[in-house]
Amino acid sequence: MVKYHFPLLLLFVFVGRIASASESLCGPLALKALLQCEGKEVTFGDFEMTDLVDSYRGSSEGSIARESLRQGVELAAFSGETVVGLALLERPAILRTRSESLDPDINHWVTFLGYDGHLVRISDGGRTDKWTVGKLLNRWDGEGLRIVSEETKSWVWFESRVFLAAIFLPFLGLIAILLPVLRQFSDIKQVALLVSSIGAVAITYHSVSPCGVIGNGEVNENCRQRFSTYSVPDISLERFKQVAHDEKKSLLVDARFSRDFAQGTIGNAMSLPVNELSEANLASIEDAIQGREVIVFCQSKWCGFSDRVAERLIARGASNVSIFRGGLYEWKSD
Repeated sequence: MVKYHFPLLLLFVFVGRIASASESLCGPLALKALLQCEGKEVTFGDFEMTDLVDSYRGSSEGSIARESLRQGVELAAFSGETVVGLALLERPAILRTRSESLDPDINHWVTFLGYDGHLVRISDGGRTDKWTVGKLLNRWDGEGLRIVSEETKSWVWFESRVFLAAIFLPFLGLIAILLPVLRQFSDIKQVALLVSSIGAVAITYHSVSPCGVIGNGEVNENCRQRFSTYSVPDISLERFKQVAHDEKKSLLVDARFSRDFAQGTIGNAMSLPVNELSEANLASIEDAIQGREVIVFCQSKWCGFSDRVAERLIARGASNVSIFRGGLYEWKSD
């Protein structure tokens, strides 16, 4: 019987991933927010959901555009856009971003609603939030869908580039002014003065700009979490049995989805779903992990959720984190 476990487990994982498509609603929610801004009161019942959510990963660019056209609003895909280009849009747009959990895959849809001063109004999952420009840049790579109109067809690309040119031309002018001065010094001093001038301009920009590094601590932390790698040790089933029931010294963290956790877990494990790694959820367990060994697990050794949850916990300062690779499957099979 053991030899049949692996194909059966693969079938279970595949079916579970297909079933999770019904929960991948960021695309429909983003489209609903855009249509409501256009004066169309729509509900999910008005959508062809089987086409709009066309894979277990959720909605694709094409499926959102098709459904929007059915609702009377034509969308066109774009890429390589800038935050300046967004500022020049007069109507909402749908952006492809990373999710709040900072999944490396960019497959999360939000609705751009415009600017409020230096903040960006974003509808994410049915909630309207205000993001800093830095936060938007941290999650968005310039791709999305915007409403087809004469303004966006004809002017946004041109005007956004003109605006960027207006920012950098003064900098080029400063370099042109400095060059005659630099010729009066030796080669080493010329290089030093030029580098110092560029450094001063960079520090000034990052200090005053809403996109700057200095004023965006949240974004800097997110970048560190996204691009840092951590070596998380594994523990065996025997070791797991020794510590699993000692709640004073250890904390079990279940990385599976909430619906799976509700159907049963190991002991008194705490749920921290891999798809819900928001800053608020991570902050909520900071007190619980202090001074305890944190053991993360998911369904089985073929599940990679544990790695992502463990790495996020370490990035937030947890020092004693390990992974029980066998997960719930090995625990129940023993």
